[in-house]
Amino acid sequence: MAQRTRVSPALVPPGSDLHAVLALILMTAILAVAFWAMIIRPQQQHRQAHQDFVAGLSSGDQIESFSGIRGTVVEVGEDSIRLEIAPGVVVDMAKLAVSSRLDKAEDSVQTKISSVPTDADNQGDEQ
Repeated sequence: MAQRTRVSPALVPPGSDLHAVLALILMTAILAVAFWAMIIRPQQQHRQAHQDFVAGLSSGDQIESFSGIRGTVVEVGEDSIRLEIAPGVVVDMAKLAVSSRLDKAEDSVQTKISSVPTDADNQGDEQ
């Protein structure tokens, strides 16, 4: 039986293992496409959907900002909106700071949640 000698990788001339190099390039390309499809593209779609939403804002819309400020849109400008957060209190806000539009169904759900008795309310009845 012939004994096989191992050759040090440093002694192998570059390009002699073409299959390994092609496999490495192919795997890198596959990972780059997967990264784009799973991370970059969904983020681009989300950003575009938010820009379309902000472009559709109009006076009278009930909105909430990313910081949690809720109010009614009074005026829509090119890059900003004027938001009434309390009767007679109007603030200027960047359009891109708007996170969502509130509708009447959401307000009624909040009212229902706040009217549900808690355990603290029931403890007074037991004594």
